[in-house]
Amino acid sequence: MRGIVRGFQGTFGGLGVFTKCAIKLYKWDGPRHWQFEGQSPKYILKEIPPRSSMNAIAFPSRQAEKDAGYRMGEAELNHGEFRTPMFFAALGLTDTNEELKIALESGIFQKIGKNILSTAFFGASDAEFRWKQKALKQILKETGGVIIPMNVPIRPTLLRIAGKLTKHIDDPLSLLRRFPILQEWIQRLPFGQNVKREKQSTLFWLLFRNANNTQAAFRPSQGMATMLGAFDTWDLAHTQAQYVAQVKRKYIKAGLILDDGGDLGTGGTFESGHLGYLEGIILYDPSNPKSVIAAGELIQTGVKDTIDQKAVSAICPG
Repeated sequence: MRGIVRGFQGTFGGLGVFTKCAIKLYKWDGPRHWQFEGQSPKYILKEIPPRSSMNAIAFPSRQAEKDAGYRMGEAELNHGEFRTPMFFAALGLTDTNEELKIALESGIFQKIGKNILSTAFFGASDAEFRWKQKALKQILKETGGVIIPMNVPIRPTLLRIAGKLTKHIDDPLSLLRRFPILQEWIQRLPFGQNVKREKQSTLFWLLFRNANNTQAAFRPSQGMATMLGAFDTWDLAHTQAQYVAQVKRKYIKAGLILDDGGDLGTGGTFESGHLGYLEGIILYDPSNPKSVIAAGELIQTGVKDTIDQKAVSAICPG
C-alpha cells in the first residue's frame, strides 16, 4: 500500500491526496514451488514448469516489434514481457565482460538484436496452452518475428565464426522468417537441452518472478541511470527510446558513457497492450567524475525536453 501511495515518482509524481486505493491481482496458474540448482547470481531450474513458454523473439523492424506488442496484449497472451535491447541481449547471454566484448565485436547482435521482445506465458490447462501457442505463431507470422533458438550455445569461438559467416548478410534470420517451420525444427533438436534450460531459467526469474540479476546489469560499467519513461502508449514508449538513443550519441562519441549502441529502452506493455513503458538506460562510470556529470546532464536534458515536448518532436517532427 505504501508503494501505491508513493506512486511512480514518489513526491514528484503529483498524485495528490489519496482517499481510496485498489490493487489488481492476476491469477497465477503455474506451480507454487520450484526446484533449482546453482548459486548466486545464476540459479537454474531443474525442470521447466509444464504449460509454460519462455521465448526471446527477434523482429525485423521497430514497427513490427510495436505491432507484435499490441497484438500479444490484445490476445492476453503474456504473463510477462521485456523489451530486450541489443546490448542487454548480448549481456544476458554472456558471463564476463570479455565474452560480452567478443559478442559485440562479432556483429551478430547488432543484426539480430535491435528489436527483441522476451516473453513468457502459462496455460491454466493444456487446451489454453495450445491456444496460446497457436496465437503466438499467428502473430509471429504476421509480424515476421523469429523465436531465437535457445539450444545453441553462445561461445566466443562460435561467435567469431558466425560473425565472419554473416558479415555480408543484413538479416541472418531471414531464412527462419520465410520458413517458420525451421524455428520449431531447431528448437526440437536433441542437443543443447541444458543450455536451453539455463536460458529459459533466466527468462523465468525475470518474467515470472521479477527477479533481475543486478550484478550482471551493472557488470559493464558499474554505474546505471535512467531517463524518461512513462506509462502511456506503447508507441510513445518507443518514441522516447529513440529520443534517448539520439541524445546519448554525443556522450558516447566523447567516451563519457558506455557505448551500448544508444538504444537501451527497456520495459514492455501492460494492461493487455493499453499501456507501454520503456525507460532510457545510461551506463556510466561512477569512478569517473566526468562520466557522472554526463549522466546527470542527460537526465536533466530528458526532463527539460519532455516539458518542452522536444522529446517527441525530435523523433516525430510536426
